[in-house]
Amino acid sequence: MTRLLNSVTVGLLASTALVACVPMSDLGSYDERPDFPRTVEGVARALKLEGVPFAPIPIGKYAKSQLAQIFVADGLIYAISESNAVHAIQLADGTPRWTVELDRRPDADDGFVPGADRVGFLTNNHLTVVKRDSGARVLDFGLSFSPSSPGVLTGDSFYSGSWGNGYSLRSASLADGWAGWSMPAGEAIRGKPLIVGTSGADAMLVYASSDGRVVSVEPRPATGSSPTPFWIAQTHGSSVSGLATDGALIFVASSEGAVYAFSKGAGEVRWKWFGAHEPLHATPVAAHGNVYQSLSGGIAVLDGATGNEKYRVEGAKSYLAHIGDRDFYAAADRTVIAVDTATGEVTAKVHSPLFEQLAADAGGSLLFSDGMTIYCVR
Repeated sequence: MTRLLNSVTVGLLASTALVACVPMSDLGSYDERPDFPRTVEGVARALKLEGVPFAPIPIGKYAKSQLAQIFVADGLIYAISESNAVHAIQLADGTPRWTVELDRRPDADDGFVPGADRVGFLTNNHLTVVKRDSGARVLDFGLSFSPSSPGVLTGDSFYSGSWGNGYSLRSASLADGWAGWSMPAGEAIRGKPLIVGTSGADAMLVYASSDGRVVSVEPRPATGSSPTPFWIAQTHGSSVSGLATDGALIFVASSEGAVYAFSKGAGEVRWKWFGAHEPLHATPVAAHGNVYQSLSGGIAVLDGATGNEKYRVEGAKSYLAHIGDRDFYAAADRTVIAVDTATGEVTAKVHSPLFEQLAADAGGSLLFSDGMTIYCVR
């Protein structure tokens, strides 16, 4: 069931939520351990973010359920409650947009499938797709194939790897869930495919498979014929992760302990980084001219243009956001690490019960939640 938040809900938010951002200096003092803050004021000071605005959103109060997952994409926060309801909230000011009730919760991080004007939620092989602006359902359907990877959306189709009957890249129509064309893959596609470009000749769909191949194809509608590859590249190990791009280069991690950068146009190797000395399974992140690659003991920060390693952030698990002149990372045990991007120096390392869930926006917003209230730092 899909519903827009009614005037009662909006009124409740208006009376309980601080939807207009205020400077941290106006939120008062705090009395707690600096190394273990329990309030948003303490978190801001511990992370050295005085003056950065927060927008507390007490979504648990009106959802009447704790939050299980938080995602953010293209200016919207998607808060999924333990009762399997998705609450879409405007990132800019905390305004509620719509609520959709799902039959089942999406698969961890891999079940959230954002698109340009639609967003999908995948559980096993069940796909629910709604319109991004209204929450109106577009598709609620059990796919006829078992996805072997997370999926991606275009305006009319869903794409993912597939198990069974030989490994392949599969498509499904968003009009009716009909399984469209399939394209054989040498081995399983485990990582999320990547849509590069927006439309026409500029658009391509790229995937990596466990046999080390990286393949670029046209993202044809599911109702069309199978595409012919634009190019096929090869790594020297297998790849079970997704891909990343800065718009010109495509980055993929390999089991040989290397990160490759391929040209978007021809699939040529522009650089290769060998510094991991361990198999790589995590998807790289491309942001602010860097490539962030998760390792077993931290994150290697590479220059996106050359592949040269700048520094490593020990203990970091995943890259979150770039704010000001620093990068922020998630670490174990509800910990956030802040690093000076010029020197690689750790400027703050904060553990807090408010970091039950962490999310970030490509525009430089950091979100965190204690399970009841969402806080946003810009």
